Amino acid sequence: MPLLGELAALGAALVWSSSISGFAQFGKRHSALALTTLKGCVAVLFLIAAWAASGAAAPSAQSAGLLVLSGLLGVAVGEPTFFLALQRLGPELPTTMMCLVPVLVAGLGGTFLGERAGVLQLVGIGVVCLSVAALLWRRRSLPAGTDGAVIASPLYTPGAAAARRTGIGYALLSILAQAAGALLARRGLRGVHMFPATLLRIGPATAAVAAALLVAQRLRPQRGMLAAMNRPGEPPPEARSERDDWQRARVRAVGPLLVFSFLGSFVGYLLEGSGLKYASTVGAASALTFTYPVFTVLAAALLGRRRVARRQLALAVVAVAGVALIVV
Repeated sequence: MPLLGELAALGAALVWSSSISGFAQFGKRHSALALTTLKGCVAVLFLIAAWAASGAAAPSAQSAGLLVLSGLLGVAVGEPTFFLALQRLGPELPTTMMCLVPVLVAGLGGTFLGERAGVLQLVGIGVVCLSVAALLWRRRSLPAGTDGAVIASPLYTPGAAAARRTGIGYALLSILAQAAGALLARRGLRGVHMFPATLLRIGPATAAVAAALLVAQRLRPQRGMLAAMNRPGEPPPEARSERDDWQRARVRAVGPLLVFSFLGSFVGYLLEGSGLKYASTVGAASALTFTYPVFTVLAAALLGRRRVARRQLALAVVAVAGVALIVV
């Protein structure tokens, strides 16, 4: 089917645009490793069931190795570091920096995969990346006493400079890991059914993240409420009240988290993998996948959920024009 990969990549962007806002809310209360583990576990369960139902053959050892390495880099390294950048910088700067991934993938795709994009496609990739970056970049004035400096991070408290540097480092690591993961997936997906291919990408990566989560929990010192909960005897009343509130909030969050995990992981990873497998070039698939902020703006404008500035709407339209150049 013509344009199957490009349509799948756009589908992944649409799915991720609907789930990323939910994960941004939960990212304020849950660790990056915990969110990545939950997403991965939900995806793995559905992928095992789907593979069993399809009866698809297992991939070769070479393809399996490439897919596992792709997942370890793109998911086990790329996603937690992106969440860590979000926690330190807020959503604007890290998400804007992620627009470098398609550019890096397009450049390296020609070097390592021998793929040569046409002039129109290269122009389209550039238009999409620049318009999405401009769409996400919002400069904010610093509070009084900062000599009128302007930066794009909401972190203006003491120690913000160190947090900003750390956050940018995490974002750069995420960019490199996701670009390498996309290139390896493109090679490993050749001739492999999507269900086992996606499971090989997500399964080992989720196990690696879960192991890192367990190690982090063991190394983290217990303080406050958790320390009171683990001491023998009855905890004080204020600790019991805090513990009960925390447990009720955790129970209420299970349903939304599972929905976001199903969309963002099982559906999103299948569509992303299909885009990487079937698109004309890996750079085109990566650029189309990273158009999810455009869908967020267009949905807000069409549904009237919030006021959309003319600049945002114009940039979204420019990004759509870039998409048209990629798929033409």
